[in-house]
Amino acid sequence: MESWLQSHRSVLGDWLASVMIVALGSLLGCSWLHPQGDRDPIATALQDVDSLYRQRADPEQLQLAMEQLQELKLEAGDDPRLLARLARGYHAQAYGHERSVERATVLYEAGREAAWQCLYQDPAFSGVVGSLGGRIGPAAAARIGADQLDCLLSLVANWTRWLQLRDPGAYGIDLVPLLVLADRGVELAGEDRRGAALHYAALGRALKPLPLGPDLDRAEELLLQATMLDPENLSLRVDLAEHVYLARDDRERAAAELAEAMARDVLATGQRWGLENSRAQERARALLEADEEEPGHP
Repeated sequence: MESWLQSHRSVLGDWLASVMIVALGSLLGCSWLHPQGDRDPIATALQDVDSLYRQRADPEQLQLAMEQLQELKLEAGDDPRLLARLARGYHAQAYGHERSVERATVLYEAGREAAWQCLYQDPAFSGVVGSLGGRIGPAAAARIGADQLDCLLSLVANWTRWLQLRDPGAYGIDLVPLLVLADRGVELAGEDRRGAALHYAALGRALKPLPLGPDLDRAEELLLQATMLDPENLSLRVDLAEHVYLARDDRERAAAELAEAMARDVLATGQRWGLENSRAQERARALLEADEEEPGHP
């Protein structure tokens, strides 16, 4: 027996050593055997992208964020996190920095397409849309979950502004799916995102061409709710003035909203709305000047 143990001692030692290595690896989560572990390199890279996006009032910082997202997309493909941020970034570029209607239209279109791609990554949604021949109705919208809210809100935001810059006849095709998706965004949004969801649900209704019957009463209601939730977002006041009150020829109420927007200190609103508020004040100033130039203005 002793001789058998001696002859197999090295084998037993190797076996015990192997068992100890496996056990130790399990206790340590095998991190030393697999250095990457469960770490997500995309999530780490997106921290830098989000930091740049928060500085989007500087066009160079925003452009750098977009370039990094495009590079990540080449490596990782159509990851919804990348697509949602691309859609958001295109909207910020178009609304906040671009003054050419043609260029802004292109950027909104790019944002809309990125957001569509994002939603279509969910087979539940894309499957229903495919079974309905590509139509977007309540059944398809109901398949969009809260985890896709960033994609959905970016889609509605880009789509609405894109339509605003195009021929009003485009509303005849896009209006129904746009409003269905906008309303789904309102259903899904929590308190922190509800103002943004209400904003574009309202704007879609207000921008309808006269032959299609814009619902200004409902648009006003939704915009006022959004303003209560996001009082720092001056674009809400400017859209309310331009697309609801001026559409009714209610110049007094429009002027009051525009004056309120102009009176706010953009720097005090911080990074969350800084870029958008600068643009909102620019729009407000242009609308007030145009009103003063109207014939018969006192």
